[in-house]
Amino acid sequence: VVAAACANVLRSTREALGAGPLASDAGYSRASEDLAAYIHQHHGDRDLAELGTGAAHHVEDVHGRTT
Repeated sequence: VVAAACANVLRSTREALGAGPLASDAGYSRASEDLAAYIHQHHGDRDLAELGTGAAHHVEDVHGRTT
């Protein structure tokens, strides 16, 4: 949810402000790049898959069978 909100913020601000602030406002440019880096580090789908796999193995261990 947070990564999606961040992506929406980046898209909306770039559409509204254009490229000007990226070139002329160091604070805006730095914040925009930091937010983009956060989004690129987000691995939500992969993390959910790992949690599901871990839960499935836990069920196997507890019950001695695959469910």
